[in-house]
Amino acid sequence: DAFIVKQPTEATTVWWDLRGCMQYRANRNERSLLLEEIAWAKVSIKDGNGVDATSAMLVSGTVAFSNHHMVSHILKAGADNYYYLITLTVGTDDGMGGTRILDYRATVYVNDLVVNNV
Repeated sequence: DAFIVKQPTEATTVWWDLRGCMQYRANRNERSLLLEEIAWAKVSIKDGNGVDATSAMLVSGTVAFSNHHMVSHILKAGADNYYYLITLTVGTDDGMGGTRILDYRATVYVNDLVVNNV
């Protein structure tokens, strides 16, 4: 889990370094020492009441890979003094036809630093 603080008006790039997570969650009894690679990724965002805020907060088309275990996307907007839950869902490919779907989560707190004097 991660905790991110951002202002309502700023766009923030969120980076997910999944190498350690994928090593920890790796399938056992594999003969290969290579890690699975991310084949696809999807981001969803829910507010504190469980309402979908993905279209309001995720900049469309910004989910990207920088290598086989790093994912990034850009967040915008968000209501002041409010918590959001980001869920990153990735599909993996082990190179031998094996696939899995894994979820990772982070909490975003939106805080207008000027208004709240923090």
